[in-house]
Amino acid sequence: MRKFLLITFFTTSAMLSCMDLFGQGTPRDCEECKPTGNNRQNFVILEAFLSNINGDRLDVNNCISGETIFITINYTSRQALDNLKILSSLLVLANVGNEELFEFDFDYYVTLAPAANGSAPGQITIPITFPEEFLFDCKTQRLELLNSRGFWSANSRPITDICDYPPGLCNFSNQPVIDVGVNGFIYDFDFVIECLNSSAETVDVTFFVSALAGGSRPLNINWDIKVDEIEYTEFPNGEFSFTVRGLDGGETLSPNLVINGRPSDTGLSDDDITVPNIFFATPNSKDNDISQEVQPNGFASVEIDNPENFTFIWRDDFGNFYDPEDPTFLGGLSNGIYRVTVTDNETGICREYQFPIDSRILPVELYNPTARYIQSNKSSLVSWATAKETANSHFEIERSDKGINDFRKVGEVDGMGWKDTVTEYQFIDEKLPLSGGNLFYRIKQVDFDGKSTYSKVLAVRAEGVQATTGAWRAFPNPTLGDELRIALLDRTQYNDEPITFRIVHPTLVTQAITVNSENEMNNQLATLIPRVPRGVLVVEIQWGQKVEHIKVLKK
Repeated sequence: MRKFLLITFFTTSAMLSCMDLFGQGTPRDCEECKPTGNNRQNFVILEAFLSNINGDRLDVNNCISGETIFITINYTSRQALDNLKILSSLLVLANVGNEELFEFDFDYYVTLAPAANGSAPGQITIPITFPEEFLFDCKTQRLELLNSRGFWSANSRPITDICDYPPGLCNFSNQPVIDVGVNGFIYDFDFVIECLNSSAETVDVTFFVSALAGGSRPLNINWDIKVDEIEYTEFPNGEFSFTVRGLDGGETLSPNLVINGRPSDTGLSDDDITVPNIFFATPNSKDNDISQEVQPNGFASVEIDNPENFTFIWRDDFGNFYDPEDPTFLGGLSNGIYRVTVTDNETGICREYQFPIDSRILPVELYNPTARYIQSNKSSLVSWATAKETANSHFEIERSDKGINDFRKVGEVDGMGWKDTVTEYQFIDEKLPLSGGNLFYRIKQVDFDGKSTYSKVLAVRAEGVQATTGAWRAFPNPTLGDELRIALLDRTQYNDEPITFRIVHPTLVTQAITVNSENEMNNQLATLIPRVPRGVLVVEIQWGQKVEHIKVLKK
């Protein structure tokens, strides 16, 4: 006999405010099975699985997702149970990566649960309605029941309050964690060719599990990748993704994936992959093009055979994109860093080139610009002086931790305007990259009319901190681009510090954003992710003295 009733959620106060039966006013935890250690085995959950409303088990190719689903449990009981109350926690996890996405408590009431044994187990189908802010997807997520327990009474008199159940008529599940099963096991994988830097002579290919549903946990992931019929031996097994590095154009990859020792229920593509031949272009730039009358007049260009076979994406350090009439040439450039991503339309291979443009002589002469690392407070001190200033608005201090072609503003110091005597300046950079290493600084002097020029490049060597892995997870991953959330997995590594994050993509790098919480970060991601181009991107997260990089595929 199968019963259905809407789920009721308890609040914490309702759980803990019940009084004992002796009128002493002493609170007791009504949801705990008393006495301690009681385990009558009158209600034993054998298994739990996703089903339809009739209790029919679903498979991964035909399962129910959304706000409401059904979980059916098979149970045994030595006797019929009156007023059976089932309490449990429901945990939602991502199939790929096992991130914990959502958890909540629920209870379910059955007027009478018939006796049942192992050869003919009883069955109870429970409707689960998720809170409004969450939708369950059975093909990318899975469920676990935690801390499941049952309470019942000795007679059929209705019981409405959990605190009215008699002590001793209860038991905990003998399985602390019960996987909510689903018939079948499907998985698939995909790959992406990483974008090359300007001088790379080989190709990196990243493989990743792109779909996973059903099956048992823990997962045994077994990659078998051959390069020109030779086994790739960089220990890829057990990982959801890995990268084959240093491939030459024309080499053949033979990929295969087996999870849990069995093939996927869907057709898994294991076709050979031929690494495309890579291309080179010749970059050119000029800070001051005297052949141009327009001011400013710097330019950047790339020379490449058959440019009509390539796509060119130009942008600057501030996220501005350009669409020049000649896609290989960008002119009229003022000071700054410019980039072009060149993509082979036939093979999909892309390569990025950078162009630093600096075309002006310093109108305010700087004396003795220096930069040094201060170990005591892990900061950099940038100092300089001027002998004379004319219409000097301010100085902007820029820093790069990726060589001399990736400068970004980290601070600003007001100038003196007009002055004929020596003035000394300094700036302390307290927010150094957690990775440390070689840091480069330059001083941008800005006039009141907006014109600017740069000092020479200064270098310091900073101490780094250790990068972490596994503190955060991104989901869904891969994402279709309409949603991406970051969840904290290991709370021992996070102490409510401010979080600074940015998105790194082959065609753009967003400005770093600092927020105060995980929720604030996800609100910002909701606006950024739809604007990021497709492909592999990295979410860089910094907090305290830690940093983590999470690779995400946007389809």
